[in-house]
Amino acid sequence: MRVALVCHEFRSEASLHLSSHARGLGSALARAGLEVEVFTLEARGERRLTQRRRLLPVKDAAGTLAVTAVAVDGSESPAELAAAFGAFLDRERPAVCHFESIAAFGAPSLGEARRRGLPTVYCARDPWPAHDQLTLTLPNLAPFELGDCEAEARGEVALELCESIPSGGGVPADPGERLLLRELLEADGAALASRPELAHKVADAHERIQEARANKRALLSGVDRRFAASRMLARQLSATVGRAFTPRIPGVEPAAARMEERAGDAARTRLLFLGSSRPVEGLDVLLDALRELLASPDREAPSLRVVLEATDPLRDAALATRAEALGVEFECKRGALDVPRALGGVDALVFPARWGQFAPASVRVAQAVGLPVVASAIPGIEEFASPTSSTLVEPGDVSQLAEALATIAHRAGRLGELREAALHRAVSEAGSGPLKGLDAEAQEWRQTYEQLLGARPSQGPIAGPPHVQEFGAELARMGEASLGDLFERVELGLEQLRAAFGLSEDTASLMARAVARGGPLRDQAGEADGCQEEPLLRVGDALEHGKDLVPRPAPGDPVAGPAVATEADPAGQDQLSRQEQLTGGTTGEGPGAQGGTA
Repeated sequence: MRVALVCHEFRSEASLHLSSHARGLGSALARAGLEVEVFTLEARGERRLTQRRRLLPVKDAAGTLAVTAVAVDGSESPAELAAAFGAFLDRERPAVCHFESIAAFGAPSLGEARRRGLPTVYCARDPWPAHDQLTLTLPNLAPFELGDCEAEARGEVALELCESIPSGGGVPADPGERLLLRELLEADGAALASRPELAHKVADAHERIQEARANKRALLSGVDRRFAASRMLARQLSATVGRAFTPRIPGVEPAAARMEERAGDAARTRLLFLGSSRPVEGLDVLLDALRELLASPDREAPSLRVVLEATDPLRDAALATRAEALGVEFECKRGALDVPRALGGVDALVFPARWGQFAPASVRVAQAVGLPVVASAIPGIEEFASPTSSTLVEPGDVSQLAEALATIAHRAGRLGELREAALHRAVSEAGSGPLKGLDAEAQEWRQTYEQLLGARPSQGPIAGPPHVQEFGAELARMGEASLGDLFERVELGLEQLRAAFGLSEDTASLMARAVARGGPLRDQAGEADGCQEEPLLRVGDALEHGKDLVPRPAPGDPVAGPAVATEADPAGQDQLSRQEQLTGGTTGEGPGAQGGTA
C-alpha cells in the first residue's frame, strides 16, 4: 500500500517536537511494510515551488520512505500549493492521504485528494482546528479555553499593537505596551467599550475568527477520519469544532533500556531538562528554582543537565549564560537531539511547562524508559504522568518547584519510590497506552488505512472472456502505478528488447526515444538544442526542456495539467530510484513557478 504523508515540516531525524512527528512516523510506517511518500514544504535556495524527491534509508524496513519537498519562500498561495500537491498525487498515485498538517495547505490541497477519490485522515497535534493562535502572547499570560473567540480576538489585537513582545511570547519590553496588554486582556466589556478604538479592533478580529472557524468546520467535514494526539485534545476539539475527533496517542522512539549510570557523585540527584527554549516549556522557571535552592544553605540542590533543541539564537544564548552561572551542564544544538544519550545516567526528568502542552514528547519518552518526572500540573501533562511515578507542581510556581527538587535531591526516600514506580510502569505498559512506541502507532494507522480502503465500493470483475478479464485487471494495476513504477516497467521492457535484438544503444538512449519521439516534447527539446532533427541522447534532456509530458489520469478523472518533474538530491545519489537514475536527476518547475507549468 502506498500512503501520502502530508506535513508542513519534515526534519532529517526524528524530533521531540510534535510538529515534526512525521519523521519518526514515516520510518515506522516503512518498517510496517508500507510505501510512504512524504509531501512537505522546505525553505531552500531554489526556484519557488520546485519539487525535489529523495529516498531515505530506513533500517529493517519492509517498505520504503521517500520525501518530496517543495521549495517555498512564504509567498505561495493555497492554490499554488494545491497545484503542486495535485501533481505529486498524479505522479506517486497513493492509495490514502494522511495529513499531519492541514493549516499550511488549506482546503484546496484537501480538495485535490478528494477530487481523486482518495481516502483521507488527519491527526490534530495542536488546537489549530479550533484556534489559529494557541496561547495569546506566550507564556506569561493566562490561557483561554478552546472555543473562547473573545479571548483569541483580544490576543490577536494585543500581538498587533504590542510590538515589543519577545519572540515566542511574553511580557512586552515597553512599559506602555504592558499597560495596554493588561487592559486588553483583563478589561470587562464595559471597560473595553470606553476605548472605542480598541473595542472596534477586537470586534473586527472576533468577526474574522468566527469566519475562519466556519471555514475550518467545512474543511474538516471533508476528511474521512479525524484524530487528536491526546484524549483531552480530542474531547475539546469535538465539543468546540462540532466534528468528531478520536484520540490517537503518538508513539515514541524505542529508546528501550535505561543507560548505565555514569561516573560521578553518586550521592547527588541528577536531573534532566529535555526540550527547547520556547518560553512555554518553562526552562527559565527551572533555572529560577535552582537558583533559589542554591541560595538556601539548609536545602540541597540537585545537579542539572539541560539538553535543548535550538529555536531562537538570542533566547538560547541568554539561557545558556544563566545556566552556566549556576553550574548547569548545558547543551543546545540544531537538528534532532540524541535522546538516548541525554537520558543516560540521570535520575529524573524535569519539565515545568507553563501550559499549552499536548502529549509532550519529553514526558512520554522519560516514562517509557522508566524515569520519574517532575512536571507542571496542567491537563496535557496530567494525562500522561502517573501520580505514583511523578511529582506535579503548579505551573510557573518557582518556590513550589524548588521545594519539589529539594525533596528528591537525596538519592534515598522519595526519589527511590518514584524510580521504582516509574520502572514498574515502563515494564508493564510499554507498547500500549500512553507509552506505546512508534511501531505500535504505525500498526494502528495501517489498520485505519485498510478500513478506509475496505469501505470503498468494489468495482467487481470485468465481464467477458478470461483474456478480457486479465487485460482489464492489468489495466487497473497500471492505473494505480506511480510514475516511477511506470518508468521501471518501460526500462525492463527496453532491456528485454535490447537483449532480444542485440541493439547497440544503451537503455538510457532507448528510453529517451520512447519518451520523446514523435510528440511535442520531442519538438520542443530539439528546438531548444538548435538541432531538431538530431536524436536525443539522454532522457534527462527531454524532461528538462519538455513541458507537455502529461501524466495519465485515473479512470473517470479529467485530464490533469503537465506533471511536475523531480529533482534528485545531490547528497543522495546512491539512493535514487530507478526513474531518477534514468533521468539523471532532472528538474521540473513547480506549478505557479515563473515560466513553469500549472
